[in-house]
This record gives sequence, C-alpha cells and structure tokens, in this order.
Amino acid sequence: MANPNGEMGTRIEISSSTFADCVAEAAGGGVSAKASGTRVHVQSSSFERCRSSSGGAIYSADMSTLLVDAGTFFSECSATEDGGAVSVVNGISIVFESSAFRNCTAAGRGGAVFVSGGGTSASANVLSCSFLGNGAMGLGGGGLYVSNIHHVVGKLECHNNTALLGGGGLLMWDGAFVTEVAEGAVSICDVESGDRALYGPVIASSFKSLAFSGGTSLDSLASAGLMFSVVVTKTDYYGQRISSDGHQNGGSSSLIQAKTSLGGARSLDSSVQLLGTSIAAVLAGRATFVLAVKPTFSLVNASAGTTSLLRAALVYFEGTDAEVGGQMLSAVAEVHLAQDGAVCPRGYVLSLEEGQEAAGRPGQCSVCPVGTYSLHPLAGRSSAAGPACLSCPAGGVCPGGDSVTFAVGNWSVVNYEWKLESCPSGYAATTAKNGCVVCAAGKYSLREGVMHECLTCPAGGDCIAGGGVVTFAVGEWSVVNSVWQLDSCPSGYETTNTNDACIRSVFSRSERAGTSQNGGSVWRNCSRAPATRCEVD
Repeated sequence: MANPNGEMGTRIEISSSTFADCVAEAAGGGVSAKASGTRVHVQSSSFERCRSSSGGAIYSADMSTLLVDAGTFFSECSATEDGGAVSVVNGISIVFESSAFRNCTAAGRGGAVFVSGGGTSASANVLSCSFLGNGAMGLGGGGLYVSNIHHVVGKLECHNNTALLGGGGLLMWDGAFVTEVAEGAVSICDVESGDRALYGPVIASSFKSLAFSGGTSLDSLASAGLMFSVVVTKTDYYGQRISSDGHQNGGSSSLIQAKTSLGGARSLDSSVQLLGTSIAAVLAGRATFVLAVKPTFSLVNASAGTTSLLRAALVYFEGTDAEVGGQMLSAVAEVHLAQDGAVCPRGYVLSLEEGQEAAGRPGQCSVCPVGTYSLHPLAGRSSAAGPACLSCPAGGVCPGGDSVTFAVGNWSVVNYEWKLESCPSGYAATTAKNGCVVCAAGKYSLREGVMHECLTCPAGGDCIAGGGVVTFAVGEWSVVNSVWQLDSCPSGYETTNTNDACIRSVFSRSERAGTSQNGGSVWRNCSRAPATRCEVD
C-alpha cells in the first residue's frame, strides 16, 4: 500500500489487517506514505516477515504523522538500511502505543523502529510497547533509534535486543532532545532486559562531550617542553564511552585536535606552543595524545630561583564527529606547569629562546647531555639562552642529566655544584676544579686535601710506584708534616748534605786493627779512606 503521489493531508486507516511476506525494493515493504502531510493510523494489525530497504513493514516521510496502537504486532521484519519494522523520516507526530516488535532487524539504525524529526515541534511517543529480540548492525538502537526529535518513552518490555556495533541495546538517540521517561514509569524497562550493545546496553546517545580520562590528566603537574600523555574520551549523554567510533570492526574514526586557548576562548594563544602529537585518531572511543607545552616566561630570575609565566597554558580539544557529523568540543583546561626551582626536573635546565622580547621569552626544559650535569634548573653557567648545564668536574664521570660519579676523592655539593673537598694519600690537586691526580713515579704525597702538589721522592727513598708508597733501604725515617724525613743513619753511614739519604762514611772507626810504623792507627775495610791509611789483613 503506497501513496507516493497522494494529495497533501491524505489519511490512511489500517485496522485488523495482516501483512505477511511483503517485499519492496524501495522503502516500506507493507505501507509507504511519502506525500507531505499524510496521516497514517494502524491499529490491531500484524506485519510478518516484511522486507524493504528502509522500514521493512511501514515507511513514512515528509512531515507525515503516524499512530500505531491497539495491539499492532511486528515480527521478523527487516530492512537493508534503517528501521527493520518501521522507518519515519522527517516526521511530525509519531506515536507507538500498546504494540509489539519481535525479532526485527536492520543493517543500519533501529532494529525495529527508526524515527527522525521534521522540525523543532516534532514529537515521538513510545509507550507500553514490547521490544523482544530485535537487532541493529549500524550506529545503534537495537530496538529503537530516535534522531532530532522530542521523544518520550516509558513502561516498555524489552529483552535481548542488540546493537553489537553501536550504542543502545534497546534505544539510541541523537540530536538536542534528551530521552524523557513518561510520568509514572519507574524506568524504560521494568526488569533487567538482557539487551546488549557495544556501549550502553539499554540506552545510549550519540556524542555529547570530550572528557579527559586515563593517562596523565591535565591536573597533574607538567614541566615546560616535556611530554605528558592525555587520553580524550568521546562520551555520550550518559557518560558512556562511544566505543563504536574507530572500532576494530571497521567503524568510522573521528580525528581530534589539541589547541591552545587564549583566556578560555576558542582562539589561539600565540604565547603557548604545543609540541608532540597534536592530532590523534579516535580508536574505540578514545584518542591518546602525547603533548608538551612550551610557554612564554615573563620572568626568569636565576639568582633568586624564581620564574613567572606570561599567561597560563590553556588547551582544549575539538574535532568533527565521523559518525553523525557535527562539531565535538571539550572544555578548556589549564596545563598546570611547575615553576621556580621545580620548573624542570633534576638533570634539566630551563632553556630560553635567544633574543630579548619585552613580553617575555618562550622556554622549555632541556636535559643535560653527556659530559655535563645539572642539579638545579636555574643554576649553572649563564648564557644567552638562560641557565646552562655545568661541565663535568675533572675526575668525574657525567653520563648526562644529574648523574655524576667520582672514582677518587671526597666531593660535596655547594650551591648546586659538585666541589672537591679532599684527595686521599698518593694524590694531589692544585685546585678544586682539577680533581685528584695520582702522583707519578719519582713523586709522592702523604697529604689529604687540596691545593698541594706531589713531592719529589727523597734521595734515599724509592718512589718507583708513585702515589704514596715510599721505601727506604738504609736509615731511620719518619713523617713530619706529611713529609718523609731522615732521623738517623746506621754505623758506617753518614747523611748527605741535604740530609735526605745515608751514604758510607769516609772512615769506619769501629774496626781499628792496630798501630802503624809511624805511630798512626791502622783501619780495616775503610773502602772510602785513602789507601795509604788502610791496611788489609
């Protein structure tokens, strides 16, 4: 039954009728009302196994009104697009009451019923109906999909309706009109229904907000120029994640972009730069961003250890909904940045862009490379780019960041810089910056500390090994003021003029052998004495 060219205001009454196995290549397998202003009333009738492209049993369009009531029954009807049993496009007044929909399916939206409104005054009411075993394979609405129309539902019997690739096992809606539950109905369905969907097992909506969730939220403290993660979730009116967007089974995928905000408005703040991934695709309802914020600093006082931002770093996210169209916007949020002595983590310095700007200078944290270090982001060498990393101390190993290791010496931190306190025995340091240097062969050191050199080995000592090891073959030696000194030589030895070695004496008077012919003494073993004065046994 169709009225494609009917007069405006045509009225169609169907009562106590049966439509079975009706098939149409176009819309409306059993009834098609396309004339503007057509009024269709169906009561006490049944539609079984009716099929078409849209509205397997009934199709109504172009400012029409439709009333289905009094026990009308739809069973196993199907559509290759929207509305397995009924499809209403640009409707004005639609009412389903005391009717049943069972095992109806749609490849698109609304397994049993699809309704879209024809204006701001359009309305749809679904009351005291049952939806059992219906299913939609499109955006959702296993039992019912309602688009851009004021609608009221209530006191429904629902069970085992499915929207496996979309939202709302029973009901899904889009547009500005929120589902209203009829007065006196506690809920849409009286009991747990067993309805299933990709999101929103019973009821769901299309996009309503972009929420920050998971990962690192914007409330966490970030550092200028260092990456942090933000997970933006596309949610419906009920706060449910719209996992159909970018679903692995081939659903459409929206793109979301991160932007800076000037004073909370949807306009770009040129004093704040976004680094990293500023555009991300929605995957199963979520878009993950890895971002960094490079703000403008109005003040960096290294000596006082203070910083100030020109403006707070504000960001928001926006995109176009790939499923139902329309713009998606998040709220504006502040990226809270660390300041002052904590403006960067240890091992980083705050690098400022070169050039002096009256309004301030953009800056970001830079990690110190190999051969340098930093213990405070504002301390260190001053340069045109602001604070800079310190050179690795002599005798230290600096793999980068704040890590410094020392093999020799006692070191401590003074004003965020490593300083040498002392060197162990066998080492010397002429300045604290030179580090500890081991004494070479022929030198030694017994002192601990800095600002001293290695000493020359005593003439009577052996310093072949260097360091602090000195050995002596002859004499009694002791340490006085960290210097080896000769105390005495054994019998038969005498000290050198410099008093730093024992040498053989000229005569060894301990071995007197007798008297010579002229009355002098005769000595044995006086190897260093004149031969005329020594006699050998």
